[in-house]
Amino acid sequence: MGYRLQERGEIGRTEVIKVLPDGTFEAVADKRGDDSAEVW
Repeated sequence: MGYRLQERGEIGRTEVIKVLPDGTFEAVADKRGDDSAEVW
């Protein structure tokens, strides 16, 4: 998609939504906070 990525050092809390090879999604939220990640 043309995104340019830049490596960084450590960051704070994060939420991630990952697209798996079979087209399904996996969502994970950092358990250190009250954040959440959801997929449909």
